[in-house]
Amino acid sequence: MSKYSTVAIIPFRTGSKGLINKNFRLLDGVPLWERAAMQGVRTCSATICTSDADDLLLGTSVKGITFDRRPLDLSQDNSEMKCVIRYMIKKFDLSHRICVLLQPTSPMRSDNSISEALNVYLNGAWSMVMSVKKASNTVLKYGFNVDGAFKSINDPKFCFSNRQELPHVVAPNGAIYIFRGQDFLDSDGFPYENIGLYEMDEYESHDLDTEADFQKIENLIK
Repeated sequence: MSKYSTVAIIPFRTGSKGLINKNFRLLDGVPLWERAAMQGVRTCSATICTSDADDLLLGTSVKGITFDRRPLDLSQDNSEMKCVIRYMIKKFDLSHRICVLLQPTSPMRSDNSISEALNVYLNGAWSMVMSVKKASNTVLKYGFNVDGAFKSINDPKFCFSNRQELPHVVAPNGAIYIFRGQDFLDSDGFPYENIGLYEMDEYESHDLDTEADFQKIENLIK
């Protein structure tokens, strides 16, 4: 159970509602998808890129990766990631491999974070490990309106606590997901029964979805 049993999955497609063709935007001279693919090559034993844009992949200089031409029905705006991952596991027989999902829209993610997240997975009895970032703990004061009644999302006493007294809260940052292929198939999606976490700092947790996000990340790299 080492680097040599892992496979990085890099999913990307053409088009995007927030930022057109964002996965192909050049960041510091390198397309976003290629930055993620190179991370996969450096940190995992195999790397598979799945996309609907095979004509745009011909000029890549990345070595050691497998390119998959994703079916059209899995390349739509409403295509679910779990369907793409399930397709990849079945097509490439990844049921007994440790899958490492690296989305191109987390370009500040470091190789070290991927390796450390893998260690968390390998050294624990987790169904999945995912990366998270620190979030505002005031969410613990929130609740639902159920027919005019306030139903707290957590312990009701948090509604009356000072912010400084509230527990530390984290949220998924979308940068790293690690799971065994068979666990994904058995759960028919991300295996969330027993999730371990790897906390990343704000710098590495930047997610790219809009032009403003791109400009901010580009300035950080410069």
